[in-house]
Amino acid sequence: MVQITKKSNIFWLLWMCCGLGLEGYIPKPIRPELSEAMWKGVSLVVIFIFCIFNFKKKPFKTGIDRSFTYIVASIFISIGMAYIYHDQTIDIGFRASSVYLIFVTFFVLKRSTINKQEILVAIMIMGCLQIITSVCALLTMPDPIFGSVEVDEGRGGFRLRVGSFEWLLVILCYSCNQWLILKKPNYKYLVIFSFWATFVSLTRQYMAISSLVLLFYILRGKSKFIKVLAICAFLGAATYVYNSEIGQSIVEMTIKQRDDSAYKEEDVRIWDLKYFLDKGQEDVLTYLFGNGVYSAKDSRLGRILGKHNCYPADVGMAGYIFYFGLFSFAALLYVCYYSIRIRKSKEDSFLNVFIVAFLMCSVIAGSIVYASSLFILILMIYYILISKNNIYDRNSHIKFQQ
Repeated sequence: MVQITKKSNIFWLLWMCCGLGLEGYIPKPIRPELSEAMWKGVSLVVIFIFCIFNFKKKPFKTGIDRSFTYIVASIFISIGMAYIYHDQTIDIGFRASSVYLIFVTFFVLKRSTINKQEILVAIMIMGCLQIITSVCALLTMPDPIFGSVEVDEGRGGFRLRVGSFEWLLVILCYSCNQWLILKKPNYKYLVIFSFWATFVSLTRQYMAISSLVLLFYILRGKSKFIKVLAICAFLGAATYVYNSEIGQSIVEMTIKQRDDSAYKEEDVRIWDLKYFLDKGQEDVLTYLFGNGVYSAKDSRLGRILGKHNCYPADVGMAGYIFYFGLFSFAALLYVCYYSIRIRKSKEDSFLNVFIVAFLMCSVIAGSIVYASSLFILILMIYYILISKNNIYDRNSHIKFQQ
């Protein structure tokens, strides 16, 4: 049973959860009166100052701490790399990279008294908020009150962009897991609505990942007969969607993107992947330490990539390596691997599914390069580390407050 123990903790959590995705949750009539940049700036400065004061209190001795410390350091290293290799000034580089200081929130959470129950409350609130804003946006089409919309004839309908998809992914994993354990209808409805909200976006990558997550939970613990039956039903549903008007429109759009690509010989994402991992690397140092986060308008590299429609968000992991280097990516991958390896209770097992799904999204989409999405990953990792069934580090005397 989820209980709120401290309202201040919930307020602080929701501040951080909403801060980086503010635009998606503010109705358009009042959105111009608020500055998203100011909200982000104040949030990050407060977090950064809070963390600096706490750095002096206790050294970071664990593998997770060292990994996050290097990831934060890699942001500043990459600013210097952009200055040396791409003539991007330090101030422009810092402004472009500042949003990634969201990694500092790991240390803020670690020093806080936020517990599992409060995080579950935040997950429920943000997941339901994502669903509600999607419903409101759909009901107010073609000029949605929340988020943004584009008429995408290639997808056969409107493409909604509301908040962060990863909240839907978290709530889908959590509600599927709870439905299997508790069999309460409330969780079944959450599964249905979160899955629906994902399909409303008409984003192929997210639709595919959500479908795989749902299929995994449907097959979990079932007999071979039920598994075969479920797979047949899933394939039948997939065939129906494929042959539907929207499904065929998405297929035609995919073929058209390949044929109309400026590179002709290969898909645009394959070209992006090769660029960020090979062609765009100046030498071994940029490959290891990154090229820095570029400004789309104020830097030479940004203008070149924009001209070729080459975006890190299309191939998230490759984009992250291009930004911060292979060492930083390896540190983040280690954090995810360590978190998955930690033994969990049945109720917390959904976190493993979420992390794997997040990494899959980062291969074919931009989850790993969106600050709001990274915060969700950090929050889930913190949740794992404070679980009463887990040990943070066997060789450390650091204990999380339960």
